[in-house]
Amino acid sequence: MKLFQQKSVIEKYDVKSFVEAYNIGADDFILATKRIYETCFAPLNLKAHVEYKSKYGSGEPTDVMIDALLEDFRQGDYKRIIAIGGGAVIDMAKILVLDGEAKAESYYRKEVPLRKVRTLLAVPTTCGAGSEVSNVSITEITSIHSKLGLAVDEIYADEAVLIPELLRELPYEFFATSAIDAFIHALRKKGVGRIDYKAVLTPYNMKWDSVQLYEEIKKEHEMMTGKGKDEAL
Repeated sequence: MKLFQQKSVIEKYDVKSFVEAYNIGADDFILATKRIYETCFAPLNLKAHVEYKSKYGSGEPTDVMIDALLEDFRQGDYKRIIAIGGGAVIDMAKILVLDGEAKAESYYRKEVPLRKVRTLLAVPTTCGAGSEVSNVSITEITSIHSKLGLAVDEIYADEAVLIPELLRELPYEFFATSAIDAFIHALRKKGVGRIDYKAVLTPYNMKWDSVQLYEEIKKEHEMMTGKGKDEAL
């Protein structure tokens, strides 16, 4: 019984050796997190076309953001896409490998043929989402205010390139939320059901230990549900 299959090749480099090994140049389209790119890659004066995810919007991807990205991408004739960022950057870049002139919503709804015609290199700058090795891309379809996922082998990254130095400047809150994201994915794979107690990491609570975190979440849960201490347990 097959338990695991990894389709993306996983490589490890430092920034300079990555650029040299892949001969990054004018045929490449880079979608990146601005802070990471300007700190680590801009000094190398790459010839590739570069766009920052922040140009298209903040937060998680939407079909409107991806449509704007597709419009920019289709202005050139790029052979390879390089995504340098977290899960949102990589999820958006996955759609660029597909053939055609369709809108993002049509790809996600599988209303058009999904044919991979370009190479994708995924360079993660967080350590929890796992988008660099998955065949899933998720976006919000703004017309219905709901998220929609596309899960097809055509959007696997050809290679996931790990560059440890890109994590050096990762703020603690992003490191922690990435780790929590990985933990939640693991729980879902194990079939763990709904968890009623949830929390958002903030500068106020990020240094709590597990006992304090539990007590604070339980207290908030009791306030929201109107249940007393004994009943809430």
